[in-house]
Amino acid sequence: MKSTQLTAGQIARLRGDLQRHGIKQCDVATAAGVTKHMVCHVLARRAVSRNVVDTARRLIAEAKAT
Repeated sequence: MKSTQLTAGQIARLRGDLQRHGIKQCDVATAAGVTKHMVCHVLARRAVSRNVVDTARRLIAEAKAT
């Protein structure tokens, strides 16, 4: 079974991609149906959420496609 815990490098790349594409934490939170605080905790590696990570990746992919 694959771990949902991301490495520090993976989180750093995710944060960088969000920033490069102008995607805010509140955008990820709204799309994922969670609070901005939850997104903040996930991006700081204080919490784990497959939903938040998958949503962030989806938003990044959508931004790259446009």
